[in-house]
Amino acid sequence: MPTLTLFPNGDAGPNEWTNATPHWSRLDEGTGGGGDEFTIQAEKNDDGAQDAFNMTTGSIQSGKVTQAVLQMLAQTDGSKQPTAALRTSTQNFGSKTCAWAAGQSVTVLAWTGLNLSQADVDLLKVDFFANGALSVGDTHFLEAFELVLTYTPGAMHIMDVEKFKDQIYMS
Repeated sequence: MPTLTLFPNGDAGPNEWTNATPHWSRLDEGTGGGGDEFTIQAEKNDDGAQDAFNMTTGSIQSGKVTQAVLQMLAQTDGSKQPTAALRTSTQNFGSKTCAWAAGQSVTVLAWTGLNLSQADVDLLKVDFFANGALSVGDTHFLEAFELVLTYTPGAMHIMDVEKFKDQIYMS
């Protein structure tokens, strides 16, 4: 099945993690290039802090998205883990624990069994949450992320040329 890769292209708010604004511009390069050393982070006193991002869009050819895979270049120092959520302005597709490693690496989360239309794709947002009481030494660093959508294209209409050869005119 075909895929479509989306990247952050705007702060959806709230944007409570630290390090300069706009936050999306620090994360927009995707995970394949190894990042650019610019991060956003949540640390002590950022308990429950949320960072929300609008995403780019693209055509799913009148089809339906069946799966979304969030790929993150990130790390966490300490024992707490952030969560990520996938949503539109009107629908929430759930949140998942990120399970970031102590050293920078790519972590993957998947949402399966989806049935998203083009309108849903156009409104997708990704949120990150710093969960629990972050202690001294508990710091989350997010350097880049991308959302890879797997979709089934809409029905294609194929004409039987042989059957209609006497009725096909080309100019």
